[in-house]
Amino acid sequence: KTQELAEQRRALEAERQRTAEQAALQQHFLRETAQLAAFDEQLADYGTVDWEAYRRQSPAEAKAAHQRFQQIKAARDTTATQLRAKEQARQLAAQQELAKRGEETQAFLAREIPDWSPALDKKLSDFALASGFTPEELRGLAIANPRAVKMLYLAYQGSQAVANSRASARPIADATPIVTLGGSRTGPDALSDRMPIDAWVKKRNRDSRKQRT
Repeated sequence: KTQELAEQRRALEAERQRTAEQAALQQHFLRETAQLAAFDEQLADYGTVDWEAYRRQSPAEAKAAHQRFQQIKAARDTTATQLRAKEQARQLAAQQELAKRGEETQAFLAREIPDWSPALDKKLSDFALASGFTPEELRGLAIANPRAVKMLYLAYQGSQAVANSRASARPIADATPIVTLGGSRTGPDALSDRMPIDAWVKKRNRDSRKQRT
């Protein structure tokens, strides 16, 4: 139990660290995206400039403006290249992280659920859907929270136990008289020493008449 709690704490700490790292990367990505948008806006302003006319009118000022334009364009291209590279790296890291968590999830389920297999996975999915879960709620559930799958398995086991108990229960048939080799009968209509004397005599006489007929 102590080892299991320690593993859970380590898993939670690792998850918090991954979340913090992803948040920091996302913030940095958003800043660079905003910078790229600012560069595009500045370049759009320069796009309306008639450089030939500008040079004829003010050569020195046109030269300086064109240099700024080239600098902004170069910075914009560099930022765009970096963003593409970071986005590709982010996607690759996300795929690797997903694969890693998938392996960890399968290891957890194999350890915590007896006879874990794709067939059992399918049974649990069918059970969850029949219990009211939606496909969207089940999609990615194991990776997001493998302990929830364990709880689903326990619920499935309980449901199976109830179903098997109901199936094994059989209604008790009404007791019917059984005629023995000696001709006596057992059952609810048979003679009994616990009957009152007058009732016993009447019953005996009635049975004797039936046997003679």
